[in-house]
Amino acid sequence: AGWKEARGAMDFNDLAVELALRPTEPRYDIIIADECQDFSGNELRAVYNHLKVEHSLTLVIDSAQRIYVRGFTWREVGIPVRPEHTSS
Repeated sequence: AGWKEARGAMDFNDLAVELALRPTEPRYDIIIADECQDFSGNELRAVYNHLKVEHSLTLVIDSAQRIYVRGFTWREVGIPVRPEHTSS
């Protein structure tokens, strides 16, 4: 961590955390994100933080193509998912 701060550098997780926590403009009505099976929880939080209150979010996930083993629940990421709004 000291190396990054000394150089003013950020890694993907640092960027995801910043984008998930700070107020963002513009906010979007619709976001469609493909290949989300490899997103981290922080990256999903960052995407969700860019939505308007009334929105449509589509996350395309193909678990057969998963490269990274990441574990999270939709609830812990902060994305409300109802069974009637999902398909497989």
